[in-house]
Amino acid sequence: MKLKKSIKKAGIVKKQVKKVAETVPEEVPDEIAEKIEGEVRDSEVESDDDEVVGNQKGGMKKHKLDLEKLAQTDPEFFKFLQQEDADLLNLQEEEDDDGIDEEDLEDEELELDEENEEDDEDSDENDEIEGKEKKKVRKPKAKTDHSTGRLIVDSTVYSYLQQVLALEDENTPIDASDAKMAIDVFVACVARVGANIEAPKYIINEQSIFEAVIRLCFQAMPHVLHRLLNAKKDEMTGKIAFSKTAIKKYQNCVRTYLHAMIVFLNEVQTVDVISSSLKAITRLVDVYAHFARMTKLLIKSITRVWSRKTLECRLSAFVCMNLLVKNYPQHFVLLYKTAYVSFVANSKIVTNETWPLLQFMHRTFAELTLLYPDEAYKYAFVYIRQTAVHLRNAMIAKGRKDLIFSIYNWQMMQCMYIWVRVIARSHSVNGAESIAELVYPLIQVILGIFRLCNAPTFLPLRLHCCQLLIQLQASCTNYVPILQFSCDTLEELVRELKTKPKPSKGAVKIPDIECTLKISSQFTDLPQWRKTACESVFRVMIQAAHLLSSNAAFSDVILPINHRISSILENVKNSDYTHLFRGLQTKLKEHSKFVLDVLARKDVRLNDEMQIRATMGKKYGKPRKRRLDNKLKNRFWRRRAVKKKRNLEIIRREKRLKVTKMTKLKKKNRQFQNNREKRAKIGAAAKKADSTIPDKFGDLDNWSDED
Repeated sequence: MKLKKSIKKAGIVKKQVKKVAETVPEEVPDEIAEKIEGEVRDSEVESDDDEVVGNQKGGMKKHKLDLEKLAQTDPEFFKFLQQEDADLLNLQEEEDDDGIDEEDLEDEELELDEENEEDDEDSDENDEIEGKEKKKVRKPKAKTDHSTGRLIVDSTVYSYLQQVLALEDENTPIDASDAKMAIDVFVACVARVGANIEAPKYIINEQSIFEAVIRLCFQAMPHVLHRLLNAKKDEMTGKIAFSKTAIKKYQNCVRTYLHAMIVFLNEVQTVDVISSSLKAITRLVDVYAHFARMTKLLIKSITRVWSRKTLECRLSAFVCMNLLVKNYPQHFVLLYKTAYVSFVANSKIVTNETWPLLQFMHRTFAELTLLYPDEAYKYAFVYIRQTAVHLRNAMIAKGRKDLIFSIYNWQMMQCMYIWVRVIARSHSVNGAESIAELVYPLIQVILGIFRLCNAPTFLPLRLHCCQLLIQLQASCTNYVPILQFSCDTLEELVRELKTKPKPSKGAVKIPDIECTLKISSQFTDLPQWRKTACESVFRVMIQAAHLLSSNAAFSDVILPINHRISSILENVKNSDYTHLFRGLQTKLKEHSKFVLDVLARKDVRLNDEMQIRATMGKKYGKPRKRRLDNKLKNRFWRRRAVKKKRNLEIIRREKRLKVTKMTKLKKKNRQFQNNREKRAKIGAAAKKADSTIPDKFGDLDNWSDED
C-alpha cells in the first residue's frame, strides 16, 4: 500500500509541476522557462525512482531538499512559484501518516472514481447542450460531375442548407462557411437560368432542387446576411446599421450574393418569379445601400422592371424604389434620373393595354418627386426646358417634317402627361411650392404644341392637349381658355364635315382616339370616324364648361363662345351633329342666366375674392354643376348607347345572313355531290351487265316448299 501511495503522490507532483509550466505567461524570461522544464524532467525522474524503490518518505524528503536548494540558488524563481502555486511548495505531510489502512485507501479510490464518473456525465450533458445550441450538423460531401469537375447539388446538400440556414433562435451565431456555401449554390442557380457568368463551383441538374434552393435563399438569406453583418435596427429612424468590421470581413461573399440577385432578376421572365425576387431584394435594400456599385446596378434593374413589365411587377419594383430613397436620400438623384429616362424610352407605343401601365408610372413618378421636392425641382426644370427647346426648334423650321414629328409623337406627349401629373399633385402637398410654380412654363409648352400644326390629321393630338389643360386647371386653379381652344378643334372638324362621307365597305375598325395622335386620310372621310371625333370634341367642351360653372365670370366667358359655336354650326348640314352642339349651346345660356340672377340678388363686390367664392359655393356651386353636367352627359350617353345598340343589331343581322348563306351553299354542294356519286354508281353497274347470261330464276313458278 505504501508503494501504491508513493506512486500516486509522485503523479500528483508531476501534474502540478506541469500545470505551473503551462501557466507561465509570455513575459517570463527564457531562463525561467528552461528551469521549469528542468523541474518537470526532475519530477519525472523522481517519480520513476519512487516507482522502482517504493520509499514514499525518502521521496518527500528529497523533494523538500530540492526546494531548499532552489530557494538558495534562484530566489526569484522560488518567489514566482510561491505567487503562482503555493500548494506545490507547501505539501501536507499529514497525508503520509502510517495509520492509513488499505480500506481507507480503497474508499478514497472509490470516491475519486465516482467523482470522475460524475464529472464525465456533467461534461457529456454540457456537450449535448452546446451541440443543441450550435446545431452542429455534419457537412455532406458533395458528388463531383465527371464531365465538368464541379460539385453536384443534390437532396443531401439542400437538406443540410435547410437545417443550417433556418435558424429559429436569434442568439445562435451563423457559421460563415455555411453562408458562403449557400451563396455558391445560389450562384449555380443563376448560371442555370442562363446568365453569362463564370462557371460556378456547384452545378444543379434537377429542376426540383433548383426551385427548392431558390425558395430557400429568398426566404432565409436576407436574415442570414443581417446576422452575419451584426445588423441593429434603429427604432427612431427605422434604418438598419451594420458592423464595420463585419462588412470588411465578409464584403466579398456579400457582394457576390447581391450581384447574383441582380443578375437573376435581369434573366427571369415569369411574373411570379420576378415579383418574388423583388420582394427578396426589398428585404436586402439596407445591405445594398452600403455598396455604391451594387446600388447603381440595383437601380438600373428595378427601373427596368418598373418601366417594362406587368402591373404586379411594377408595383413590387416601386415599393423597392420607394424604400431605398426614403431610408437613403443620397441615392435619390440617381434613381430619379434613371426612372425618368426609362419612362421616356418605354413610352413610344400607346395602346389600350399600355395606358393603365403608363398612368401607373405617372402616379408613382409623382410620388417619388414629392419625397424630396427641392432636389427634384432642379431636374424637373431642366426636363421641361428641354421639351421647350425641342418645340422652339420645330416652330422656327416649320417646313421640316422631322422637327415637327419630334414634337408630334407619343414620347413628347407622355412627357407632358407625366409633368402635368407631378405639378397637379404638388398643389395638394405642403412644401412643394417650387414644383408647383412650374405650371406656367408647362402651360406655355402645351399651348405651343397645340398651335404648331393645324392639319386635320392631327385632331387627336389637339384633343390630348385640351385634356392636359383641363387637368391643370382643375388641380392648380389657373385659368386657361380651354373653351376657346375646343372651339378651334370644332372649327377644324366642321371643315371635314363639309365634304361628303364615303360609304365604308363592310365593318371597318376605327382607331381609338385616346391611343392615336394622327389619323390617316383613309379614315377621315368615313362617317364612323366623324361621329367619334364629334363626340370627343363635345366631351372636351362639357368638361371645360364644368370647370367654370361655379365661377362668377361664367356668363362673361360663355358669351363669345356661344356666338362662335352658332357661327360654326351654320356651315354644318348634318342634323345629328348640329343637334348635339345646339343642346350644349342652350344649356350654357341657361346656366349663364342663372349665374347673373344670383349675382343680381346680392350685393357682391367683384374686387372681394373671398366674398365671391363664398357666394358661389353656397348658392349654386354643387347643384348647378350637377344640372349642367348630368343633363348634357345623360343625353350624350343615351344617344351613344342607342347608336351602339343599332350598330350591334346591324352587325348581328349581317352575321346571321352570312351564316344562312353559308349553310345553304353547303347543302347545295352536298346534294350535288350525292347526285353525282349515285350517277357514277348506276353507270358502272350498267356496264357490267351482259344479256347473254341466262336468267337462273326463270323457273320460279315450279318451286315449292315441299322440296
